[in-house]
Amino acid sequence: AVSDPRQGALHLFRSGKADERTSVRLISGDCSCLVGFNDTDHVTRLHLEEALADPLSAIQRIGTAFGLRADALQARRVLERTVTQLADATGPDNGGADPKAGLVESFGEALGAAADYVLGGFEQLLAGERDVPLIITKEFFLAGDPPHDHVTHPLDMTGRARFIAFGPYMHIPAGAWSLRYVVGFSAEAMGTPCIIDVGVSEGPVYHELTRAHMAVSSRGRMEISLSFEITDPLMPLQVRLLTEKAIFDG
Repeated sequence: AVSDPRQGALHLFRSGKADERTSVRLISGDCSCLVGFNDTDHVTRLHLEEALADPLSAIQRIGTAFGLRADALQARRVLERTVTQLADATGPDNGGADPKAGLVESFGEALGAAADYVLGGFEQLLAGERDVPLIITKEFFLAGDPPHDHVTHPLDMTGRARFIAFGPYMHIPAGAWSLRYVVGFSAEAMGTPCIIDVGVSEGPVYHELTRAHMAVSSRGRMEISLSFEITDPLMPLQVRLLTEKAIFDG
């Protein structure tokens, strides 16, 4: 696996395999599964820097993990087939020594920064750091109203009771989580009853994990905290904001 998740996302995007947001979501799934192996004794860990420093030894270690004994000649043949792929995944086109700058260059300033927030968190988790926050910003959420574009500007809450925003369809590691949902309201939204619910998607099926009811009590930023547990990191996370009644003014 690529040591820096940012390079992985850039590789998916620049190779044409996924758009900007999908590349980040796919890498979040890989990272969330790999994090689960941090404290497992029987897992073979191989970092990119080690593999590049001694590629023949790295290939032999991989073979041993699968019960295959590869001699130096066999290992070199494998190396010749994979060295180009490694170069493509870690070279200048995928951020090189500064993958954060690569994200901004490829994704644009706002989305690149948003991708760096969440992928930077995964990088820390993969390094074995605990209690690292995963910051997921509005760029990965979608508007509740058709055509369900990704959120780029303030959303209108007037009209029938409905979903206002949902997403981010990001994968997170299994375990207990505490979510802090931050949202801003205008003065016209005062008193509006809302629901924040958290769940995971299994194909077209949504499994709710927890929810909170709230009424908009002030203009500006409000924070809602919820706790939940993830059992399957392959199921993407959803956090949904919806109004509980129709709003005809404001």
